[in-house]
Amino acid sequence: MFTITKKMALFLSIIIFFFLFFQCATVPEEKGGKGESGKKTAFFDDKSDPDIGDTNAKGVFYDTFNSEELDKGKWTTGYLKRWGHTEWGGLHPGLVKLTNGMAVLEVHGDMYEGDFTGYYGTKKRVGAVIATKDRFASGRYEVKAMICPEPEGIFNAFWTFYYRKYRKGTKEYERGIEQGNVERGGYIIKNHEIDFEIFGPDFTSDLMTTWIGDTMNESVSVEADWGTDIRDRYHIFRFDWHTGSKKEKQRVDFYLDGKLVYTLEEMIPTVAGQFWCGIWFPNWVGEPKFDTGYMYIDWVKITPFFEEGDELE
Repeated sequence: MFTITKKMALFLSIIIFFFLFFQCATVPEEKGGKGESGKKTAFFDDKSDPDIGDTNAKGVFYDTFNSEELDKGKWTTGYLKRWGHTEWGGLHPGLVKLTNGMAVLEVHGDMYEGDFTGYYGTKKRVGAVIATKDRFASGRYEVKAMICPEPEGIFNAFWTFYYRKYRKGTKEYERGIEQGNVERGGYIIKNHEIDFEIFGPDFTSDLMTTWIGDTMNESVSVEADWGTDIRDRYHIFRFDWHTGSKKEKQRVDFYLDGKLVYTLEEMIPTVAGQFWCGIWFPNWVGEPKFDTGYMYIDWVKITPFFEEGDELE
């Protein structure tokens, strides 16, 4: 009969321990890509940051919010326009604060009964935003943030934005027609925008959109499922915007915690825009039945690619 000695048992225990350890520590490699959502996302350890590269490289924008006030040389706050519908109080600068090395964006829902009043004399449905003063084109856009977890009524969003009308006869108009803009009575609207939007009720997916105009025929949108609720911890939201070059085709690659979750290859913007981070109230995601919510932003980094397709209109 085969007998297991104490030494053999100890040796087998060590082997089993290391086997289980490496099985738990190893994340399956899954590249994802166009038409594919990665459900085995490798979430990073939010107690430490990954290597985010050279923050002093040419053109890099980087802010860790380690000051008492928002750097007005880098950022602007507040926006009166009410996207989605008219029953809310805009994006108010009074709801943006810096605390403990974080940019804190506060949002007031329908149950808010405090003293703060947003634009248009409205106390309820008041959002918050920060936007870069400078405009950026192709590049890597990264935000380490904890999103607002309220399940209905709001968008947590990170996006680039450029908007302008161009009349027929201008070079910008002709370029827009070539890119696919829709002519409307002698002019076009260039709404060059990339959206990375997260919302409830279960926070297991995101909405990714690219725009070159402001109609549905001038945009492409997709919802990707990452298979787990991402509330209550920090994540790195990232997209790599390629306007096109000899080495790179036009596209936008979207990532969560370093993992590619989707690639969009149509209606790719080329005009530089401001980069925005904020919380707002679209009318198609339910009613904001809460008092006060918060988005916490640890840092923002933009690394320009300086591709040949960049336009600085």
